[in-house]
Amino acid sequence: MFRLLTAQNTQQRMDELARFIEYWYGRRQADYGESDERLARYPLPASLRRFHAFAGRWPPPPNTPHDVQFFYAGAAGHHLQPLDYIKLRPDGRLEFFMEYQGDWVGLTLPREADPPVWLEGHFEDEVSYSGPPPTRLACDSLSRFLVTHCLFTTLYEGSNCAAMAFAQADSPVAAFLHANPSKVEKIWDCTGIQCPWYSGSIYLVSEGVLIHQADNTYAFAAHPSLPGAAPLFERLKKPPGRQAGDSPNK
Repeated sequence: MFRLLTAQNTQQRMDELARFIEYWYGRRQADYGESDERLARYPLPASLRRFHAFAGRWPPPPNTPHDVQFFYAGAAGHHLQPLDYIKLRPDGRLEFFMEYQGDWVGLTLPREADPPVWLEGHFEDEVSYSGPPPTRLACDSLSRFLVTHCLFTTLYEGSNCAAMAFAQADSPVAAFLHANPSKVEKIWDCTGIQCPWYSGSIYLVSEGVLIHQADNTYAFAAHPSLPGAAPLFERLKKPPGRQAGDSPNK
């Protein structure tokens, strides 16, 4: 359905991301993108400019209880910054992304086609916070980083889906992935992405369920058009033979 994994260049990858956004969030409206006039005020790299021109003002699905202005900005997870919050730093790099608590930021280069992404700040695996904040390469391609973030914010932000749930390897969802290859499409792989939380693989089930697999855990989210998915998700995440109220050690 989506050729995100097989895209040969930045334009194809961003085209496929645009297709996914319309699949999940509905038909694009003219006011969902930033205007050329506003975009001209910022020295954006081409892939980031393309994203904001297409979806920079795109709201989350209607009738969600969360106070989120744009679907991609993030509330519980990391934040892809709206245009007004992007900053050109004195060192010449562009600050466009932020960890959900502000412990680190995402940086890229202005006015290039598809530059790398770096993270700068303090990370959980640091032994000490002394000295200047370290910088790490997060991804060698900004467009790949944007695809990764958009898929994860779609999965993990409650404002972007009809229902979501989590499961372990012994749940029915794991067996479903292996038993129904014709219904399940792997649409993304986070290999090469060095960003906290962004790891593993993402699958799309033909009925409109997005699944993230990382090691032995699963997260799944229902397309906004599937408001009745919550009871199904409760069954999918329960290991066979376990009933409601059972001890987790059963």
